[in-house]
Amino acid sequence: MNVAVFGTATLGDYTKVDDIINALPEGQETLLLVDGKLGVSNYAKNKASWRFIPIRTYPANFKQYGVAADDIRNKRMVDDADEVYIFYNKMNQVLETIIAYCAETHKPVYTSLI
Repeated sequence: MNVAVFGTATLGDYTKVDDIINALPEGQETLLLVDGKLGVSNYAKNKASWRFIPIRTYPANFKQYGVAADDIRNKRMVDDADEVYIFYNKMNQVLETIIAYCAETHKPVYTSLI
């Protein structure tokens, strides 16, 4: 199962992130997809590595795509995911776009205020 994690870059209460990562099966059954940014993504990546959950990082390629790089990367992550988790302390346009794309592609998306 491929699980994508998105979230805000600001600090928050990551207890809910812990709960999701701790509920994932260890080993090769799960692949965590992250964007490599600070905040929720980096926290989830570190937490998963402690549980020996494989991680795939999707960096944005600004050199190739310019200002569209984040959006292209986010869509790629959603396309590769079986489930999407979004953790935020303040909703923003980027997260709303990810949620809309999940609905468009019929991907299960779970949002949580942290």
